[in-house]
Amino acid sequence: MTDLPPMQPPPTEPAPPFEPLPPSAGGPADWIPITALVLGCVNLLSWCLPICGCPLGIGGIVLGVIGLKSTKYKNLAMIGLILSALSMLATLANGVLGVYLRLKAQGG
Repeated sequence: MTDLPPMQPPPTEPAPPFEPLPPSAGGPADWIPITALVLGCVNLLSWCLPICGCPLGIGGIVLGVIGLKSTKYKNLAMIGLILSALSMLATLANGVLGVYLRLKAQGG
């Protein structure tokens, strides 16, 4: 014969509904200040390419400002905000210098 276990009846109660985790008491999600710091560090390398440095700088500044509401990672958000702002200034200076040198090379 067969060695199959006997069939069990289906459960009579439905499964309980999914309950989301409660929001953290520290304010915004913890990933926002950490992402601001990571973007600030990446911006230190990407400022030489304005096409990359400008969007990353804007994103880092926005996430840094939002992350300042966090109580747990406020320092990371502040560091990310400062690094992104400095990198954004370097990106803008690089772009302006590039346009100036291009115009100068054309005799304009």
